[in-house]
Amino acid sequence: MLPKETFEKGRTLEDRLSDKFDRLQEARETGNDTMFDEISHSIEVLFKAIPTAYDVLEQQKEILDSDLDDIFEEIDNRANQLADAITKKAYINSQRAQANWQYRETYEELLIDIMREFSLIPMQYTKYAQIESLSDIEPSEENPYEEPEPEPEPEPEPEPQPKKKPHLSINVQKDEGFNV
Repeated sequence: MLPKETFEKGRTLEDRLSDKFDRLQEARETGNDTMFDEISHSIEVLFKAIPTAYDVLEQQKEILDSDLDDIFEEIDNRANQLADAITKKAYINSQRAQANWQYRETYEELLIDIMREFSLIPMQYTKYAQIESLSDIEPSEENPYEEPEPEPEPEPEPEPQPKKKPHLSINVQKDEGFNV
């Protein structure tokens, strides 16, 4: 059952994406692959509300899908060197499961990058400033008309580094009790 606030009017796309992303992380943390995949699809549907963000997501997802296909092919090639059918199947299943989770973790990073890029992450804090009333400022004892010293200005944020797109790369493990 979804919380009552899910159905309240006035919820923004950002709020909905944030809720979905929280549930996506929970699915990853608990290892629930079905839930992760369903929530991912739900997030993609919400992204359709911003076509440019959706297009970026689809382009990056195609790259990840292609990388995953390459990894699956490598896993299959290594498994074909095994003589025993049971060992071969166990090797394929364990390596593919590991590759799928690496894909999901990379996909999660991709989602947060796109949400940040398109300002879809609701923020609830202020960075630098706060307003004080003049009555809260105490004059100096020597000269009651003297203005207080100004506080030093905050340091500017560092220049953003060129962002790297998440890329899926998994080292297929050779030594898990299987000889390849």
